[in-house]
Amino acid sequence: MQLNILARRTAWDYIAEHQLQSDYILTANKAVRALAGKTEQSDWEELAARWSQGTLTDEDEKLTTPIFEWLNRKEFAAIAILNKSMHAQTHATWWGAELIHEWNRAKGFVYALRPMTRGDDDLYSNFERLATSPTFRQLAKWKTPPPASA
Repeated sequence: MQLNILARRTAWDYIAEHQLQSDYILTANKAVRALAGKTEQSDWEELAARWSQGTLTDEDEKLTTPIFEWLNRKEFAAIAILNKSMHAQTHATWWGAELIHEWNRAKGFVYALRPMTRGDDDLYSNFERLATSPTFRQLAKWKTPPPASA
């Protein structure tokens, strides 16, 4: 019982700290706009190659910095939800459908990065696992079936 209460409190604290904070909202908006701006997988693959080689331009860094900050927060939350440190229902009620939409926006970039990370084939895999989980989708009252795995 106490662990359940602690997990619920963790969810509320995370939401208050990360998703009601104006600085984070600005970062998230920049990340989502950047992710929506590239529609071809080849665009992401070229950027991922420059990232892995350490040859990002200033413009590339301006584009990728908010994306990585945003993805890291999504991965952190997903890990906490999947290991039950954070209450899944609370998070799904507050941000579940958005998390699923956000994964759909981010997956092209993440899939381009994975082969470039020298062995980290599961980069942001907890974010993916949570967003495509039938259980989480049900908690979020998601109406469409999960997408096929890449």
